[in-house]
Amino acid sequence: MITPHALTEDEVEILLSAAVHAPSIHLSQSWRIELEGPVVDFLLDPGRPFPVQDPAGRLVRIGLGAAAMNVRVAAGMLGHETTFAIQPDPGRPEVAARIFLSQHRGPVTELGHLYCELHRRHTCRGQFLPNQVPAGVVAQLADVARSERAELHVLDNLQRTQLAQTLQAAPDATLLAVLSTKDEDEHAWLWAGMALEKLLLLATSYDLAASFLNQPLERTAHRAVTRALIGGRRWPQVILRLGYPARTPHQSLRRDRQETLDQSL
Repeated sequence: MITPHALTEDEVEILLSAAVHAPSIHLSQSWRIELEGPVVDFLLDPGRPFPVQDPAGRLVRIGLGAAAMNVRVAAGMLGHETTFAIQPDPGRPEVAARIFLSQHRGPVTELGHLYCELHRRHTCRGQFLPNQVPAGVVAQLADVARSERAELHVLDNLQRTQLAQTLQAAPDATLLAVLSTKDEDEHAWLWAGMALEKLLLLATSYDLAASFLNQPLERTAHRAVTRALIGGRRWPQVILRLGYPARTPHQSLRRDRQETLDQSL
């Protein structure tokens, strides 16, 4: 049951800090956060658009969805169950997503157990070890994606070669996967972001890291090729490599969490 309790200052800091650790286009953190009692609203930041790289706002919304997942994880660590709504207020179309926190329950929720991975998760910008990702771990990652209305397609050797030709790059030994959604709209992009971050946090718990290969998805023709690779019925949202990093990924400089806060009532 949702109650009108207010969050403490410490809880607000934990939630804001969690949000800015989400992956986002050029580390932009292109969202604003409003807090009122147990309600957390995510708004697109009009001051951080990417009209050339992301004209439809797809990548921005994927990043916002990832930030929302981190807030849900942090809330779970604090003992709050959460519910989630997309574009919840017709009178305020600028509110892209809303999270409702339940009354404090004490025990860490299932999502909350991923909290310790928030600060460990970093994008790998170096090389990966040749070690294969265990099939059981891959199956868990796929299950996590489905729990957030997405699908994780692990590419086979032929698909990898075809994608490498599209990228004009040599295929390597890392696991290569495509995260997809059933629909292609603003709602789907937010769900894709939540699925992405949830599977990345789970992957981090197994000491895996990811890098992103989204160039084919930024061009219509290349995106059509990628869509055909995964069966032609679902929409590719993210292409990622998953593996064991040769070196521990370094922490990227991120926006100060207080800069994302519009108000706390």
